[in-house]
Amino acid sequence: MCARKVSPPSQPGSPGPPSEATSARRTTGKVLIPRDRSRLLLAPSQIRTARACDPCRQRKAKCNGGKPICGHCERFGIDCIYSEQKRTQEKKELDMLRAAIKRHERMLQLMSRPSDPADRRLTRQMSSQGPGITLERMQRAWLTRLSGKPEMVNRHPPYNVNATERWTSIVDNAAASHLFSLFFVWDNPTWLLVDPGSFLEDFHSGRTQFCSSLLVHTVLFYACHFSYDFEKPWDRRVEMSTAKRLLREVERLWQRDKATVSLPTMQSSLLLGLFFCAAGKDKIGVEYIQYGARMGLHLNLHTSPHIDAAHSRVYKTLASAVYDMQTLALQLARIPSVWPGPPELFLSEEDAAAADLNQQWAPYPFTHPSHRSFLYTGLSVRRKLLIAVNDVGHLIQELGGRVDLQGWQKGAVLYQRLLQIERNLPAVLGIQRNRTPHNLCFHMYYHMTVVNLCGLFVSLDSNTPTDVLIQATNFDPQKTLAEAMDALATLILLYRVCHGWKSIPVVMVHYFVVAGVHAASHLESSKWREVLVSCVSGLWHMGLVWRVSRAFLRTIQLVLQSADPTLIPGEAASILKEFDEKVWNQNEVKSLAANYVVHHHPSRSLALDPSNNFQGEGLEKLIRAFDRLNTDD
Repeated sequence: MCARKVSPPSQPGSPGPPSEATSARRTTGKVLIPRDRSRLLLAPSQIRTARACDPCRQRKAKCNGGKPICGHCERFGIDCIYSEQKRTQEKKELDMLRAAIKRHERMLQLMSRPSDPADRRLTRQMSSQGPGITLERMQRAWLTRLSGKPEMVNRHPPYNVNATERWTSIVDNAAASHLFSLFFVWDNPTWLLVDPGSFLEDFHSGRTQFCSSLLVHTVLFYACHFSYDFEKPWDRRVEMSTAKRLLREVERLWQRDKATVSLPTMQSSLLLGLFFCAAGKDKIGVEYIQYGARMGLHLNLHTSPHIDAAHSRVYKTLASAVYDMQTLALQLARIPSVWPGPPELFLSEEDAAAADLNQQWAPYPFTHPSHRSFLYTGLSVRRKLLIAVNDVGHLIQELGGRVDLQGWQKGAVLYQRLLQIERNLPAVLGIQRNRTPHNLCFHMYYHMTVVNLCGLFVSLDSNTPTDVLIQATNFDPQKTLAEAMDALATLILLYRVCHGWKSIPVVMVHYFVVAGVHAASHLESSKWREVLVSCVSGLWHMGLVWRVSRAFLRTIQLVLQSADPTLIPGEAASILKEFDEKVWNQNEVKSLAANYVVHHHPSRSLALDPSNNFQGEGLEKLIRAFDRLNTDD
């Protein structure tokens, strides 16, 4: 089946984050990105007592938690007793995660100069280097301001190149090596859209089967958004200045190459689609994703009957990546896949296991902790999940506005398929064993799929009572959704424990907003309060360069308007307070095409019962409903 031919997007356009932020500062006189105050200490009056004594609890008095005697009991001369209460397993796990997060953050806050001779030698070696976008800038900051050990930071980027002048004059070899390493370590493994080995082999040899000037500039431009200064992570002027220059070249090369049917052109189109989606321009981004998918169709990538045997694995993983991007477009804009079905070629378990031999992952620019990657095993399993995700999208379109018994049964069958995928996961993909970012993102993707499926049935009306449908199908969407959200929350906390917010794959913005909105409506739980802090701080860090994060932060802020202010964690409140800027206009809101990312927020419609179940709406509709005054022209 061949899709109809569609003209390519005319050009990538101006860079979202750099130019828009600069323009906003010029017009408002303010920096729209707030300083990160998530670790500021609260004033004494704001500190909440973790546990009150028995007399204060009985009298409903405010206890300061003093031991062996609190302030109230000392004042009135009564016995101060703290009864032992059995902590639940969830509370224990949350305390362990919180302690690990604090240990991680304390390590980054150590402030002393290096005393080891090796540290001083490395510092002297770097003294002649320019600031630029390089590994050396990160090394210098780590050693001189954060008391790091030399062995904890890479001496050389894992992807080192020496032929940059063949492709571009905008960056040198050092900057290109740094940017390629950030891209290939943090974001690319999520879907493996660019195979590092074949790309860099052609990069050095000058061949164009897996490399082109357009793709090189697109990858470098995309990777600029993952680079930062350890000392001032909010200051991205160097990165954004380089990104602007790279994007101007991408625009020129796109006009030259967009009609050239090739793998590098297809990959460039998909990467530009991802960028614009993360920049808050989903509708433009989806156009690029669809155009790249159609080019893959013309290349017969979905079947590839005569592929180059020497690059069989590359073609198989690339086909899965294109199908993955189409699944993203289906979730964002409800646009069906261009391809007639999943790719016929895919990695077998044996192929994946062989490709994973001796593969290691480390959080560049750091060398520790390193993990066995099992990247290809994850990609082979991901294909099964993608097929289920597409079926969920088709079911959403099929059901329309109401659900009957037959539709409920289809949902139950889909959920059983998802359960089967989870039960049959290889042991090497278990989160206790494999905590690489791409594996944690894979598990988040699984639970987000369950949330999307169950959210459909929670928000739709039915002619049959819900309890009858549940009994007939043994499928309880409300309960299953709550369990999936809880699992997603645990994974976000786990990601923060393992990796912090040093570099974050773009797809995390969607997990942050879904969990953040849910957390904003469940502040009575200590776990969800902790999740809210993680989601807000994570979106703040991503919002430094990915503009859609600002829309998501605004969404969480608006949902919190109906929350008990005493339950909002101080760390989250401080970030949102500084973020409270009038930055929206009609064009910005119209560019948000995401339909799936915001599920289960409390309905604000006065015509509905305030106690009604949560509703699922598009991001554009949600922001307009919550914040009409801030979307005026």
